[in-house]
Amino acid sequence: MRVKGVKQLLTGRSFPVWACIALLCCAIILCSFPVAVQSRSRSRSSSYIVARAAYRKESGDKILDVYVIPHSHLTPGWLRTYTEYFDRQVSTILTSVVEELMQDESRRFSWAEISFFSLWWAQQSDPRKDVVRGLVSSGQLEFIEGGWVQHDEANTEAEEMLRQVTEGHEFLMQEFGVRPRIAWQIDPFGHSSLSPTMFSQLGMDVLVGNRIHFRRKGARRSDKSLEFIWRGSPSLGEKSDLFTHILYNHYSAIKGFDWEDPTQRVTDENVELRSEIFIQKCFERATAYRHNLLMVPFGDDFKFQKARLQFSQMDMIKKFVNERTDDYRIRIRYATPSEYFDALAQYDVEFPTFQGDFFPYADNENSYWTGYYTTRPTMKLNVRESDSAISSAEALLSIASVVDHFSESTVKLSDLKSGLTDARRNNALFFHHDGITGTAKSKVVTDYYNRLLNAEELSHTVVEQSLVKILRALSPEITEKTLEFLVTGEHPVRIDPSAFKTAEQRAGLYPLLLSNPLGWTRDQLVQLRGEFPEDVCILDSSGEPILSQLSPSLLTQWRTTDPSDSKIGELMLSFFASVPPVGFRIYFLSFDCPHEMRAQPAQVFDVSVSSEGGYLLRSSSDDRSSAELVLENSFLQVSFTDEQTLPTLIHNKLSDEQLKFQMKLGEYSQKKGGAYIMRPEGYEEHSAHEVLRLVRGPLFDELLSANVHPRGEPSFARDEALPRAVRFRVVKSDIPEMGSFLRIAYDIRVGEDKEFTTRFYTDMKTDRVIFTDNSLESIRRDFGVFDDKTEQNYFPAPRSSFIRDSSRSTQMTVLTPNAMGAHSPADGALELMLHRHLMRDDGRGLGEGVKDHSPLRSEHWLQFAPTPLAERQRMLLAARLNKPLAVSVAHSLPQWFSATQFSLLKHDLPQQVALLSFETRHQAASAESGAGDIIGARFVNLWESNDHSPLPPQEARFDFAAYLIGSLQVDEASRTVLSFNNEWDAWKPTARQWKSEAFAEVPRTEFLNDAVFSRDDDDRQNTDEEGVFISQAALDEAAEAEADERTAAHQKRGRQLLAHLTTLPVHLTPLETKAFQLRLSASATFTQKELFPLVRPLSALEQTNTRSQRRSPPPERQRTLTVQPSTAALLKDNVNAARVHTSRATPASAAPASLPASATPASLSASAASVPASSDTSSASKQPPLGSTEPAKPLFSSTLPAASRASSSSIPVQSSSSTLPSAATDVTESRAFNQPLPSTDVNLLSAEDLRRELALLSIEEERLKRRLDAHSAGRSTQQTTVPDAWRAEVPPKGSFLPRLEIGIVWLIYSAAIIGVVIFVFRTRALAPPASKLNV
Repeated sequence: MRVKGVKQLLTGRSFPVWACIALLCCAIILCSFPVAVQSRSRSRSSSYIVARAAYRKESGDKILDVYVIPHSHLTPGWLRTYTEYFDRQVSTILTSVVEELMQDESRRFSWAEISFFSLWWAQQSDPRKDVVRGLVSSGQLEFIEGGWVQHDEANTEAEEMLRQVTEGHEFLMQEFGVRPRIAWQIDPFGHSSLSPTMFSQLGMDVLVGNRIHFRRKGARRSDKSLEFIWRGSPSLGEKSDLFTHILYNHYSAIKGFDWEDPTQRVTDENVELRSEIFIQKCFERATAYRHNLLMVPFGDDFKFQKARLQFSQMDMIKKFVNERTDDYRIRIRYATPSEYFDALAQYDVEFPTFQGDFFPYADNENSYWTGYYTTRPTMKLNVRESDSAISSAEALLSIASVVDHFSESTVKLSDLKSGLTDARRNNALFFHHDGITGTAKSKVVTDYYNRLLNAEELSHTVVEQSLVKILRALSPEITEKTLEFLVTGEHPVRIDPSAFKTAEQRAGLYPLLLSNPLGWTRDQLVQLRGEFPEDVCILDSSGEPILSQLSPSLLTQWRTTDPSDSKIGELMLSFFASVPPVGFRIYFLSFDCPHEMRAQPAQVFDVSVSSEGGYLLRSSSDDRSSAELVLENSFLQVSFTDEQTLPTLIHNKLSDEQLKFQMKLGEYSQKKGGAYIMRPEGYEEHSAHEVLRLVRGPLFDELLSANVHPRGEPSFARDEALPRAVRFRVVKSDIPEMGSFLRIAYDIRVGEDKEFTTRFYTDMKTDRVIFTDNSLESIRRDFGVFDDKTEQNYFPAPRSSFIRDSSRSTQMTVLTPNAMGAHSPADGALELMLHRHLMRDDGRGLGEGVKDHSPLRSEHWLQFAPTPLAERQRMLLAARLNKPLAVSVAHSLPQWFSATQFSLLKHDLPQQVALLSFETRHQAASAESGAGDIIGARFVNLWESNDHSPLPPQEARFDFAAYLIGSLQVDEASRTVLSFNNEWDAWKPTARQWKSEAFAEVPRTEFLNDAVFSRDDDDRQNTDEEGVFISQAALDEAAEAEADERTAAHQKRGRQLLAHLTTLPVHLTPLETKAFQLRLSASATFTQKELFPLVRPLSALEQTNTRSQRRSPPPERQRTLTVQPSTAALLKDNVNAARVHTSRATPASAAPASLPASATPASLSASAASVPASSDTSSASKQPPLGSTEPAKPLFSSTLPAASRASSSSIPVQSSSSTLPSAATDVTESRAFNQPLPSTDVNLLSAEDLRRELALLSIEEERLKRRLDAHSAGRSTQQTTVPDAWRAEVPPKGSFLPRLEIGIVWLIYSAAIIGVVIFVFRTRALAPPASKLNV
């Protein structure tokens, strides 16, 4: 019946029935249309209502002030090159933005990357530059961070970061007189604890970040902790605190409100709807903060190419909302980050404190950005080499600027400074977060590489010309043509002896100018590469032969050379060099040496595994012998007892500790990872090693282990066995800087979809805990914080990584010259990723894989020692690893030339103080005699003071002026921020102040716990009496007192620019970095003697201030001799002046301790003992023969400038025979000018001294453990949790009213559709048949 009724309704002939139905349907349709439109509007507004209700519950209906931050994130090299991006996009952005800012004073824009801005600035006319300066001074255009680039934080070292920021800040100060106050790190893939540490000392008081682990960001939204005080360094404490703001979502505009993307435009008809959507998003974000201010980014990658469209569209929303502020409870304004944080600083809000870093970064559960720690390792190594060349150039140019008044060189300092600036800027581009990370397209990587090469070449040119300037200051007769350089800067330097064809050329002495930018004397094994003849030798700075070694270049020849060949081919000429701090020393290369002076050839053996156990050694003469494979010196012994010919046992001779040790090479297979992301699918270890060669010589022993004999160039097919080699070397030196570690060098290539690693398995108990560094401070890395997957437990290691066994108090450290990823695959194991070669894109915008066919040739330093000693050596060696001596080879100097060394300092800096940089900053304002340019110097205290450091806190106090040579004086000095562009005292009072909650150490799993941060239950600071935190009243009182003292000091000084100073006191707490600007001048009576003074003992006052002491020769071995002050004579006399050193724990009032002389290292081979009497036989370069009581003669001739011949001096010298001592002679008799005497400085201790040092450190470690236990017990009682009431209670996204409205709308639409269907069927049924129509 129901069906029949419907049919009648549809086909009935009754007019009134269907007519009524049709009219009813039309009425429903007409009435439902406005209702549907209104319901749709209400449906969208319901989200606004919910968001506003949530905000209202949190803020009490306060007006929300929205600060819209127009910006454009620019990448100087990713999918396109630096210049391509500028020509196609960046130039348009800047031009259009400036035009729009001129149209409306309320508009703002923020700019970060100075590399792009400097290119655009150079193209502008003077009137346009004046307009831009006006925009900057009015606050419409703000520079944020202001670095040359926005650097990566996982792979960049502290010095590299400071250099690129300083380059940008110097440009801004020169052109606009401004210095950025906000760090803007919105795109690096994770954030390092180095950032707040360095930015806080760069004079910045806010850091804006973005990319942190998605779980962490979600937890911080819920806990209202996206803004917090970040303590970057536990060693520095409050000095490293920096207010940090993490962006709510991303640095892009709110979705739908970037009008350069395909999105709906704002019109007069939809402005209300679009505004309410914008307001809704703002209210949703506001609930994640503790106040009623909201910063909203407005921009994205390379946005505002259509600046007029962007501003005009946002203007409409801003105007509409601001006219209805009382209704919407929101205000919108354009702003810069400074305006937002200035407003926030006025609020009485307490922020939580966080300590740690934000690695690893992940944007979902299966995407951990840990691959880029290692991607393109060869490029990461090249940038460190380029940076080292720049450091050497900066130091030598600074010296040249000091002595330029006395030099007649035609080279202008301004030209050298310009060249060095270009080098720094090209080098700085690579520190961008898509540069050093290796995550750019292949063509962009090529462009980066070319810029690095250019930076190195420019640096080498500056090194050469600066050396000429310095040498001409001593001898005006020398010219640029006289000192023509053959090669500079290669590692190792390659020399072509075939270029010296004539007998005169071969009989000449070719200077090797070795420069050292560090603040300590640099002892190093120097190697020259080439096809050297048998009669080659090395002479020291006084012209006497030193011990040198000729050996094959294993890593470059192992693929093609058979050790049985009589002609080895290319050789390595090696010798020990010692170069004074911030200076240079000249050694000499000769190709026509007598037999007794020649370099000693090393013995080369072919090694095979014996069937009876052990190894068979076959020499080039086909002699065979059975022997154990052992590499050793006075510090350690490395044994090879496994058939895989990799080390299995390390014995530390100082502590008599043994480490069971197994090194494995292997590969991860990967099909889904890419440049950024690591997604390993399986691991395979490699064990076959077919090529074995052993080299034994007087300076070092080394063993080569390789897997295959290659046949031509590899094709890199997936299953192809690629040629790989590992070389192990032990240097036979009793100087820890050279001999206390095992050197492991790699020659690695990787096949498709592979990630190559090295693993070190030990018998240490570590619980899979490793330590990596941020280039300054070590950080504990626990396994399984997120999960137990491999990629989730990889961490960045810019310089070093180590594992530690607390039960045995031992530590194994690996120092690396380039950044890489580190991981613990098992208890007691450490894994380092060396290379990656991936064919697929990982979906993060690059659009291609990492097709890296380049071989990695890198050397790691591995050390095993008791924990206190290992930690001290780790910090000291890490500062030296990436700053090798810069070697320049020149044609022969003139025969009358005798100045063969120079140092700006007469003493080494204290052992824990590193000279981070020493560079020329500004041109001298005065042309008076001897006035030099403004020099920028940065000092850092390397000593850590954190919970896992075994060393007691150690401050450094010294007077830098007391370390300068006697002919120099400090005319002007002031402490500045680390970028040198603002005085510290002028910046500190203007810094924004933030209130923080009581600090408590955050658990490493804080993003997984409910209690993310700790706060006091009664929401107040601790009082002074509690002894932990200072009350706010006490802080205010101290600040007022400090301000009064500072004002008085400024008035007393009168702020005179050239107030002559006699001291430059430097005080560094553990891990503190300070920067100073100083003007150095040389005395008007500048002579060779003043430039090359004798190293004298420190006075009693200097010993008190610097806690340093100095060994002098025994009184019975000293006498006074009057000589002419020729430089050669001075150098000969300097052999008796001991290198200054710093006592680790000697009280200031204690008298210098007398230590016994070091014994000759037992590790010297038997061949070294057969060196003739005129050769050097110690583990370092030996002392030249001392002459009789007659005045010493110059190296080449007695002809000297008249000014030098006219004066004389009394110089203490050490009596000796006229010949070099034999190998059996006591080291005190044969120590060279470039060999330090034993001291209590751990950096220079002999093996015997280190044993005593180790005993003292063990006592200190026990005492420190007791202190830490007591401290931990006291602190554990202060941990509190977050009350549940503090958490944000966000209301549900829906409510009853919106659901009812939606139901009514759907009911109306359904009725309308049914009516239409009935109408159509009824019309068809009533239509007349076709036949009737035809009739």
